[in-house]
Amino acid sequence: MENKTLYILDTNIHLDCITTALLSSKINFYSMVGKSKCRLGITPVTKDEILRNLPKVIEKNVNYYKEQLKTATNCLNNVRAHVDRLDKNADTILEKCISLTEKHRKLDIEHKVAKKFCFDSVFNASYTINLVDDSAIENIINKSEDRVKYNRLPATSKRYDLGDCIYWESIMLAAKAYSDIVFSTKDNAFIHNEQLHPHLRDELPGGLSFLFFKDSIELTKHVRDKLPQGKKKYPDDLISSASTSVSTSLTSIPQPFVIPNFKYFYKR
Repeated sequence: MENKTLYILDTNIHLDCITTALLSSKINFYSMVGKSKCRLGITPVTKDEILRNLPKVIEKNVNYYKEQLKTATNCLNNVRAHVDRLDKNADTILEKCISLTEKHRKLDIEHKVAKKFCFDSVFNASYTINLVDDSAIENIINKSEDRVKYNRLPATSKRYDLGDCIYWESIMLAAKAYSDIVFSTKDNAFIHNEQLHPHLRDELPGGLSFLFFKDSIELTKHVRDKLPQGKKKYPDDLISSASTSVSTSLTSIPQPFVIPNFKYFYKR
């Protein structure tokens, strides 16, 4: 059994981590996974969901920073109109304008190479593994269908939950090969009272170390603490301030839903 920590991220968390990495040259969850000699697990639906939703997330972040910049600039101009010189408050606003301008500019540039970042740092990195190989895909799909059919968690409705069930069945498969798994999602289908739903936790095998995080900030702090001696470990406040992604809802799985070497038409 593999004794390295395996990180499995839901699509929403991936999008947060990707956006943060594009905005910040320092806080990159994926590079920390590589430096800490851990593993990143990819489910059969991860790649498709990230590539479909990333443009929308980038656009929403760009628009957010554009509006913030407009507000900060107006505020700065109002201060300048009422004082003969820039006082301390105006300097603070000016710094915010510069920061927002830089974030907006960087995102506007980075969205053009965001797809390449996903392939280099998420899908094809040396620390990335596919949780479900070709021989197991059909079985995972069948088990996921059963969860949807009988309304078993993480399925909560028969219309939209196949992707969530594929995620969970992929985790259950990974639990046979890894003794230390970290799962992160903000999807309420998996959550009860801010923790992994107890019905799902009861399905996990005995002896498995399984940690759950609801946001990318705590997840990033966890992998940071696994960095070896000599590697720079960024403080909590820097990680928190860098994680400024504006969340957005995900689009549903497109039709047909195609997995390598196995075509599966999921009809809503």
